[in-house]
Parts: sequence; structure tokens; C-alpha cells
Amino acid sequence: AVYNDGKRLVAESAKGEKVTLAKKTSPDDWFGFYMRGKKVIYRAWDSNELYSVGIDGKNKKKLATDIWVFIGGYGDDVIVYIDDGIYKIDPKGNKTKIFDDEDIIRDFYLFGGKLYMWNATEYIVYDLNTKKTSTVKMRRVVIGQNHMYYMNSEKDLIQVNKNGVKRAVARNVGHICAVNNGATVVYSKPLIIRDKKYKTFYRKTNGLKTVKLGRAKDIRKKAE
Repeated sequence: AVYNDGKRLVAESAKGEKVTLAKKTSPDDWFGFYMRGKKVIYRAWDSNELYSVGIDGKNKKKLATDIWVFIGGYGDDVIVYIDDGIYKIDPKGNKTKIFDDEDIIRDFYLFGGKLYMWNATEYIVYDLNTKKTSTVKMRRVVIGQNHMYYMNSEKDLIQVNKNGVKRAVARNVGHICAVNNGATVVYSKPLIIRDKKYKTFYRKTNGLKTVKLGRAKDIRKKAE
């Protein structure tokens, strides 16, 4: 496992042995990273530099500088945002621009081999394999290991798998709270009781069974 422990980027074995991969240079420093086999690609927040290092802490190599956003990994490449567009960088540090920033793109998501990029009106979807571009209107995006969830303009909760297959799994959703590594999502929607609306949380399981978790007002009472 590789993780930030608050002071450094750490690789920890199944036996609990820890190896420091990188140390923070200031209290605000942070590491965005991508793990591929026994190699970790990470971006240091303070320096905006991109590095490759083995999980044993050896063979550290600087791959690039001036990295604005670390988006994620795709195969052996890492996807990043620099000042004039989105690039993929291979294990040798070779950069290839894959998308221009002509639309003033900000918010980024990487899922199922596709880049989702917000341009202030909708998401541009760029397929890293086919290099084709499309658009989709979505908001409140949450990504798990196997599924992505978002709300469309009709307040439907949409599930997308890694093959790009979409299906609506809930209606009239107010907020997506979380998604785990399988296909379980937690969300809220209004529950109407005698013409009154109550914010209520639900869980949609892997088999798409809906489980009511509780109302927000009841949770607040328990927390008092």
C-alpha cells in the first residue's frame, strides 16, 4: 500500500514494513500519486515536479517539472495538466500533448480510459484509446474503483462502468455522498411524508437493491 501519512509518502508492505518514498518540504506540501506494479509516480505539491520511484524507495527519477494538476495514470503513462493543455508522460519522461486548453478547462476526472474535463458549461469527454471527443452534462461526480456516479440535469443518479455503459439507478437525487470500490453508492434524496420533505440517505448495493439508511434530522438527534 502507498499513502500520505501527513509528513511523507510511504510504501508499506503486508508485514507492516514501511519505506519513505518522499518527504514533505513544508506543512502544506502534498503528494498526488499513481501506483503501477512496483513503481510509484508522484507529483510534489510544493515543487510541481513529477517523479518515478520504486516501492523500495530506489531508482528515483525526475520525469517532469511545472506540473499544475496530477490527473492520474493510464497504462504505463501518467496524465497531467500543464499550463497550456493536458499531457501524457511515459516512464522515460517523454511528454505528448493530448488535449489543448483552448476551452479554459478546469475540473478533471479520469475513469475507464476517458478524461472528463469541465469547461464551465459541460464536461468534455476525451477517449484516451480512440482519441474521440464527446460531451456530457453531469454534476456531483464521485468515482470508485469500478464505477463512476454522477447526477444529470434531471437529478437522476447515473452509474457508469469501465466499459462506458450507463444506467440510471435512482431518481430525484439531491447529493451523492460516497462510493466504495465495488458498486455501492450512498446518496440523499427527499422523503415525502404527509406533504413534508425530509432529507433522507440511501445506499444502493452492488445488486442495485435500495436500502434506506435514515433521515438527516434523526442522524442530527443521535449526534447531539
